[in-house]
Amino acid sequence: MRKQLEEHILKLIAEKTYEDVEGVWFFRNKTPCSVCTSGARLVAHRFKGEVRGYLAKDSISVKAGFPIVEGHDFAWIENRWVVDYWAYRVTGLSPQPVLDLLSPSNRELALNHYSDGLHELWWKWVTISLGK
Repeated sequence: MRKQLEEHILKLIAEKTYEDVEGVWFFRNKTPCSVCTSGARLVAHRFKGEVRGYLAKDSISVKAGFPIVEGHDFAWIENRWVVDYWAYRVTGLSPQPVLDLLSPSNRELALNHYSDGLHELWWKWVTISLGK
């Protein structure tokens, strides 16, 4: 699954286009690459996952999304994979776009980026409708 998720991120990167008038990069579906929810929705839809997110003010230890914006969204796949195009490609916060929470090293990255206690943050995540 990791390979499929990473390949999809590479596809999103390859397909993005730059709009000179607005000065913004867009995904193929015309949503802005710089908005975390846009990438999260594309990944979640493709892999039948969910978009999860949090408000940074609800967890002051998070690095992803704060202080740049008030919160952050990412794709949550199969109750195991955190897929975060924005943290990987837009901000460079994450050295990889896909985190497998069953992997100790990936779990450590997730703890570092999203909370000092993932369990605390799990309860604060909200699921965003994909409009199915």
